[in-house]
Amino acid sequence: MIGHSLAGFTLPHIEAGLRVYLAALTPLERREINAAFAEGFGGVVHDTDGRTYWPDADTAAARMYPDCSRAQSDWAFPQLRRQARLEPIPAPFGPGYVVIATLQDAAVDPDWRSLGYAGAGSPGRASSSVSAMVSLWPASVARATSSAASEARARSMSWRPTGLSP
Repeated sequence: MIGHSLAGFTLPHIEAGLRVYLAALTPLERREINAAFAEGFGGVVHDTDGRTYWPDADTAAARMYPDCSRAQSDWAFPQLRRQARLEPIPAPFGPGYVVIATLQDAAVDPDWRSLGYAGAGSPGRASSSVSAMVSLWPASVARATSSAASEARARSMSWRPTGLSP
């Protein structure tokens, strides 16, 4: 099962033999999640219900899809929906958990993802932003996921979050 972006909050609560966090927030305490966001990330606005959204295609292209062509970001923009704040339900990591950090992520600091997985060494890394599902070819995502999963199984790792907050 692959969880992307906010889907990382739900991933540990789904029965699956393998869970892959692809540019995903992990199910940690809120204070640890708040520390994940890259300095200077922004551009979203709030509606009257407190949901966030991108105000226009130009802002989304610059802030959400920096590694995409303009044609890709223009395709992706109308797919976006307003997002209510989700509260994570912290969950332990275990065997069969794979993390793929995206190196050009404008929202979440890729080093933050690397800090929270004791015994894992470095997570898989993709030269993409949070838009990995748009900017990388699906075959590239599949190869990266398969490779990381094979390595995790071979090492029989148990990954668990460690203290990420200062």
